[in-house]
Amino acid sequence: MAKRPDSKQATETLEEIESLFDRLADWVSANPRIVMGVLAGILGLAGVIGLSQSLSLRSEQKGSEDLSAIYADYLSAMGATPGALEVEEPANPEIGKRTRTEYAAKLLASADDHGGTRAAVGARIQAGVLQAENGELEAALASWREAADAAPSSSSLHGLALLRLASGLEQNDDFPGAAAAYAEAGDNPKFPARFLALASAARCWLEAGDEDQALVLYGKLEAADPPAGSVPEHVQTRLEELKMRSGEGAS
Repeated sequence: MAKRPDSKQATETLEEIESLFDRLADWVSANPRIVMGVLAGILGLAGVIGLSQSLSLRSEQKGSEDLSAIYADYLSAMGATPGALEVEEPANPEIGKRTRTEYAAKLLASADDHGGTRAAVGARIQAGVLQAENGELEAALASWREAADAAPSSSSLHGLALLRLASGLEQNDDFPGAAAAYAEAGDNPKFPARFLALASAARCWLEAGDEDQALVLYGKLEAADPPAGSVPEHVQTRLEELKMRSGEGAS
C-alpha cells in the first residue's frame, strides 16, 4: 500500500528524532563528568526548593501561632472569653482604648517579624480593626493598605483586606477610593463576598455622584449572576431604580 504524503513526512520526522536521541546518547557516554555535574546541580536545586518550602511553612505556622497568642491575650485583657466573636467595652472606656492601642502595636510588630506570610496579613487586618475602634481611622487605613499590598494576589485574604480598606475609605468619605477597592475585591473569583463587593462598588460610585460608573459596576454584577441573597435588598433596589431611570433617559 502506498504511503500518503503526510505519512511520509511523519516517518521522516520520527527518523530525525531518533537520530537526535542517538547523537545525544553518544555525547552522554563521552562526557560523563559533565552529565553528573548537571544532575547534581538539578538535585541541589530541588533540595533548595524543598528546603525553602519547608522553611516557608514553618514561618507561616510560627506566625499563625504568634497571631493567635496575641489575640487570645487581647481577649483576656478585655475580659472576654477565649474565642469570643464580640468583645464588650470595659466599664472604663480608657482601659479599652489603652488595651486596643497596646495590642494593635503588638500585632503590627508580629506582622513585621513574620513578613511575607499570610499570618502577617491577618495581623495587619486585625490591628487596623483595633485602630478603627479607637477612632484612629488614618492609622487603620494604613494598616489595611499594607495588608492588601502584602496579601497573596487573588486570594480570599486579599479580598478581605480590600473589603476592610474600602469600608474605611467609605467611612472617610472617599467614595471613589472605596469604590475602586470594592471593585478590586469583587473581581477576585476566589473571594466569597465578591458579589457584595461589586454591589458596594456600584453604590459608592452613586455616593460619589458618578451614575455611569455605578451602571458599569451593576452591569458587571448582573453578568456574574449572583445567587439570591448575596446582595442586600436595599442596595439591589437602589441599583435597579438607577438602571430603570437610565433606560428611560435613553428612550
